[in-house]
Amino acid sequence: MQPSVCDGSTVIIVATMQAFRVEDTEGCKVYESSSILKNHFANIPSNFLSYLETLSDNTPIPSLVNVFRLRNPIIIVDEAHNARTDLSFETLARFRPACIIEFTATPATKDKPSNVLHAVSAAELNAEEMIKLPIRLESREDWKELLSDALAVRKDLEKAKRKK
Repeated sequence: MQPSVCDGSTVIIVATMQAFRVEDTEGCKVYESSSILKNHFANIPSNFLSYLETLSDNTPIPSLVNVFRLRNPIIIVDEAHNARTDLSFETLARFRPACIIEFTATPATKDKPSNVLHAVSAAELNAEEMIKLPIRLESREDWKELLSDALAVRKDLEKAKRKK
């Protein structure tokens, strides 16, 4: 990935959080120096150095994470309810993102709440035929009774599938 590619087009990188979410970055390839990325750090403004990890001589480490930091990426986190730990937030901050967009069916409401910009109900998803399985929502005071009924429904669905 040459700087001209980043400058002249939209670059989308798909990765798992686990590739970046570590307390100790030592030994992780995305944080390590890579000679192939050196071109990204030629002639950068001096005020950008404060955002980058540098070597002892104050030159930027040519790492993938530093390339991200130069670019202020937009980060999209799927299943964001699984990324609510301090380490997850620290990891996301390492990229110096312009913004973080979270997708989740269960946004956080306490501790570190999500800033929900748009919510879609199951009824709306169903109306748009975006739900492929039947949804049954029931609540009962006795959870054991509810669990027993849910298992019976699952058993009936398995029987119906075998008949097809």
